[in-house]
This record gives sequence, structure tokens and C-alpha cells, in this order.
Amino acid sequence: MLGVLAVFSKNIRRLRKISGLTQEKFAEKIGLQPRSLTDIENGKYLPKPVNIDKICTNLNIAPAELFRLPLNAADNKKLEMIKEINEKLAGMELEQVEMFYNMAVHMLDKNT
Repeated sequence: MLGVLAVFSKNIRRLRKISGLTQEKFAEKIGLQPRSLTDIENGKYLPKPVNIDKICTNLNIAPAELFRLPLNAADNKKLEMIKEINEKLAGMELEQVEMFYNMAVHMLDKNT
């Protein structure tokens, strides 16, 4: 079983990468030195609460996400695909979203 520090560090790295941020860019956004972020992602220490808040704000996540036990590879892939769909939907006009929604509901209803 992974300890809190290991779970935290793996989640920060995973969520940062999903957000498409390099360590350098993310460190800049949260006001840390890149070396400090590297140490956090390598599980050397937990950041101060004020920095955890900055991390969550910049990743647009709740603090609990940083302490969540890792999912299996299939779950991670599924979450990445859902995020990609959400990003595409956000760029669509309302009519397109409604059409996508209706297709998805129809497909899901057929599978239940």
C-alpha cells in the first residue's frame, strides 16, 4: 500500500501532465522554484498548505484529488478520454452540444 507522501507526489505529477504543463511552467504558475516542485513530485516532502491550495487552484481540482489512491491504467485512460470529450464539447455551439447529448443518451439507453 502506498503511503500518503507517495500517493500525493504521484497524483501531482499525473494531474500536471494531464493538464499539459511542464514542471517549469507549473512551478512558475504556483510560485515555486522548479527544483522544489521536482522534490515534491519525487516524494521528498509535502508542500505547505498554502502551496497545496495554489496547486489545487491551478489544476482546478479539490484537495482530495491529491490524496486519492491511484486508479488502474484503464481508469486513467477513461478519465483522460472524458477530459478530452469535455474539452471538445466546451468549444462547440449549443446546438452541437445538444446533438451530441441526444446521440449519447440514445446510445446509452440502448446499452441498458
